[in-house]
Amino acid sequence: MSDWMVMQIIGILWYIVGKLKLKQIFQPPIIASALAIIIGAIPFLKNFILTDDALLFFFTDSCLILGY
Repeated sequence: MSDWMVMQIIGILWYIVGKLKLKQIFQPPIIASALAIIIGAIPFLKNFILTDDALLFFFTDSCLILGY
């Protein structure tokens, strides 16, 4: 790829980012939902956080307590 083409692609991406209003799209609930989907989809992370004998289960347990 030539430098001109790369600069044009970057310009197009910046234009799209400017039009999307990312601060409105990436609200905390959306970020949390996306993170939960990613953690749930990757078995290593799921076993590391969400199972009862996991190393970081205290975090999951705290969230469950706060949810009551």
